[in-house]
Amino acid sequence: MNLRRTTILVVFATFLLLALVLSLSLQGLLRDHFQYEENQQNLLNIERVRIAFENNYLVLNYLVNDWSNWNDTYQFVQNADPIYIQNNLVQSTFTDLDVNVILILDRDGSTLYAGAYDFQEDAFVRIPPSLYAYLHNDDSSLNFRETHKNLIMVDGKPLLLVSSPILTSDGEGPARGALFMGRYFGQKELQLLAEQVQLPVEAANFSEVKLGSDFEQAKRFFEANEESVFSLPLTETSLAGYLLLRDVTQTPALILRIEQARTLARNATLVMRYLVISQVITSLLFAIIFFVLIERTVLSRVLRLSREVQDIAAHPQNTIRVTENNQDELGTLSNHINLMLIALENTREELNNRYEEVQTSRERLQELSHKLLQVHEEERRWLARELHDEIGQYLTALKLRLDQNNLVVTDGVPQLQQAQTLVNELIHKVRQISLDLRPSILDDLGLLPALEWYLDRYRQQTAIQVQFTHQGLARQRFSPETELTVFRVIQESLTNVARHAKTDFAMVTVEARGQVLEFSIEDCGLGFDVSEKTFNSNGLVGMTERVVLLQGKLIIDSKPGKGTRIAVKLPLDLEK
Repeated sequence: MNLRRTTILVVFATFLLLALVLSLSLQGLLRDHFQYEENQQNLLNIERVRIAFENNYLVLNYLVNDWSNWNDTYQFVQNADPIYIQNNLVQSTFTDLDVNVILILDRDGSTLYAGAYDFQEDAFVRIPPSLYAYLHNDDSSLNFRETHKNLIMVDGKPLLLVSSPILTSDGEGPARGALFMGRYFGQKELQLLAEQVQLPVEAANFSEVKLGSDFEQAKRFFEANEESVFSLPLTETSLAGYLLLRDVTQTPALILRIEQARTLARNATLVMRYLVISQVITSLLFAIIFFVLIERTVLSRVLRLSREVQDIAAHPQNTIRVTENNQDELGTLSNHINLMLIALENTREELNNRYEEVQTSRERLQELSHKLLQVHEEERRWLARELHDEIGQYLTALKLRLDQNNLVVTDGVPQLQQAQTLVNELIHKVRQISLDLRPSILDDLGLLPALEWYLDRYRQQTAIQVQFTHQGLARQRFSPETELTVFRVIQESLTNVARHAKTDFAMVTVEARGQVLEFSIEDCGLGFDVSEKTFNSNGLVGMTERVVLLQGKLIIDSKPGKGTRIAVKLPLDLEK
């Protein structure tokens, strides 16, 4: 396959793929947009149904206020005159007002009148017991201060109930009781609501939803979520919205379903179909134009470019990455370019391997240094224990034996006394060496007691006065590595003061604040040149290594004749 034919296939395939990608992207955007608009329309319809449903309360609220703010009703609550009932609460009152229930209660909650009317039987019926149970359990309806509206499930039927305090015609009090009016939300009311919103509306009791119906899916959604609105596509041409109504106890009571046609979805399908066709045709036209331009401006120059790149192949430093595909002119060009890339990759790989080896050696060296310090301290601890436990025991036994011999031997008493003196000095020296190697007080009592013991001992041995200040160390333990590092650095620093500083005063400060422990050792002695001594002194190097192993920082500030100050900052690891 020659280059020209390959170019034709690539160009047309590219434009067709571009058309496909654009079509899919636009389809996704348009589909999301139309779905969003469809959902918004559905939510708007649900809101219209909610408002239409609330209008039932407005009508009842108007009727209740008209009857409760009436002098005749106000007097009836006071004297319970039956003439009021005969003249006002008759059958025509229920039919004209289109209400099913009228109740009048006094301030004590006693029922002065209770009437219920069934429009299907066209006769008065008794008040359902569940309505009386609601009135006696709901204190908010009997507060006689404001109007209340509630949805109540009475024997499986939704009842819209509105109550208002009974006042005079002028709206003055005090309230003598409360007047209730209720209307069942039945099929007639549902039909009126559907006519108002001009959409099909159906209702189902939440507790009586049939299995397998779309209402069951809405019920499961409302049970799993706190929302009161749910959308569900019924078919390709219809969409349903569901509105959950709760009763006075906020228990789900009624589900209203609003159905609407999916005109937006049908329009979206047509728009996307025409869009795909137009994009394919446009892509083919642009592909033809693009190929003609490439033929005239690019393809005739490819062979010359190939020969130039063959000359560059001998210089790998001028490299870019290309892909080898077919055995054509561009394939040959790609092969020569890749030869340069192979040489560059080999060099880079070798450098990476060397770098990894250096990093590995560095990590192993640091780990070895850390283990070496641990072994060093373990050896010092072991040697101190051996000097104290083994040699000390032998010397003590020798002293006791000499003491016993001193009691029974009369000749050679001076020699025995001298031997006892030497043994006592040897025991004392062994103890001193043991303490110098590893003071047990550091492991047993912690950093602060160990420093106080050491500084007292240092003052007695060197006659150098040490001012010791500390903060945050009392009754506090740190990690063993931290305590050992602080003790050794202070010990080494004061040893250098006694050997080289030529002074009789030094200061030691240790502070633990937050997650950082800072300490310093300062003297007013001879001082030294830091640049000359730092890397030539084993003591300074050892202190620096200890601090670095704990991720800390050590600073030495000294000048000849100006004294020396060593400051250390360590990350704090508290051990409760």
